[in-house]
Amino acid sequence: EVDPYNTVYDSREQCRGIVETATNKLIFANKNTTIATTVTELADYLFYDCNYLTTIDLKNVTKIGNHTFGYSTYGTSEDRLSSINLKKVTWIGEGAFQNCQGLKVSSFCTSLEYVGANAFSQCGNIINTLTLPTTLTYLGNQAFYNCSFTKVTIEESNAEIIGSAFLGDNASVGTLVINNTKLYERIKLGYAPLEDQYYGVSYGITVYIGKSQKVSIKNTIISDVGAIDDEQWGYSNFGGKTVASGYTSYTKQAD
Repeated sequence: EVDPYNTVYDSREQCRGIVETATNKLIFANKNTTIATTVTELADYLFYDCNYLTTIDLKNVTKIGNHTFGYSTYGTSEDRLSSINLKKVTWIGEGAFQNCQGLKVSSFCTSLEYVGANAFSQCGNIINTLTLPTTLTYLGNQAFYNCSFTKVTIEESNAEIIGSAFLGDNASVGTLVINNTKLYERIKLGYAPLEDQYYGVSYGITVYIGKSQKVSIKNTIISDVGAIDDEQWGYSNFGGKTVASGYTSYTKQAD
């Protein structure tokens, strides 16, 4: 417990944790901590590598920091975090749930704004259908690396979408739908070519989805759609298809 006369930190609602009073940020916790109703942010590395964390109710949390729950995977499947509700969380930091194997997300926030790099990397089938809303501003590199989805929909957005967001040896996206989105030359959905990563050379928009069955792009301004046929990484082969600015629809079945 925190001294009741402490004006900087508190342990409100008998939460078994420490909260930064001015910001309502939970900065210290363990597997027995409960989230107070007035806490709105979880600190970086708060539950990182937390053994036997099996359940957590985020209540009114809107921001999850970097690596907050990362690598909390010890114990059997019954002894680790298996499900979480992110319906109020608008900001998910870098590596927030990285390697939380077997984690299921019951719902994402319809006002989601930010998903950092590796946020759900190596989590597997976290949710069947993922919709990234119009409020999204950033989707980081390998955010959903080695995750599997039945369908991913990216609604109208000017989000910065970069790197291999949906790729991985065991990744799959049954159907990808991009609606009314302006994808600028600096933005990549899928795997950025080495020339882009290391030399800054830009070749336009490259859509690479590992083991994707179908890609549908509608009313989207794109400079180029292409991919390579690579058995090792499982890229879908789009045959270097070029889509001019203003092209309204493009659907390609994977080979």
